[in-house]
Amino acid sequence: MYGTRLEIIRELKRMFSAEEPLAVLVWTTESVMSLAQSHGITESEATKVLARIGDIPMQEYQNQGVSFSSVINVLRLVRNEDRVVEVPADVLARLTVFAGMALEIERGIAQDDKIEFLPELVQGFEDLDRVKALLAA
Repeated sequence: MYGTRLEIIRELKRMFSAEEPLAVLVWTTESVMSLAQSHGITESEATKVLARIGDIPMQEYQNQGVSFSSVINVLRLVRNEDRVVEVPADVLARLTVFAGMALEIERGIAQDDKIEFLPELVQGFEDLDRVKALLAA
């Protein structure tokens, strides 16, 4: 569970009766930073890691817990999301052609089946347009 103290209390009240015994383990941005300081974690990264920890399904953290290694794995994921890589423009232009064809096939299938476009398809077209705009700039 991730949120402010007030949001978490509200959620706990909704989920559990006032008399139900609970064990609450608390992670904060500071505790994540302290644990991962050897990895040069920033406050921004720690906040993102904390949010990810809070999104771990209850059954998963009850079975596996949240440990140093799991925090570091989440930190790696967070860092990969923000990672910028250089790709030659001609390679990227060729890839946009293939991506566009694949997206058009998926759109055609959805239209033929008369089903709503999946969010991933919409996001794919938006990402493709963004890459094309960047290439044109």
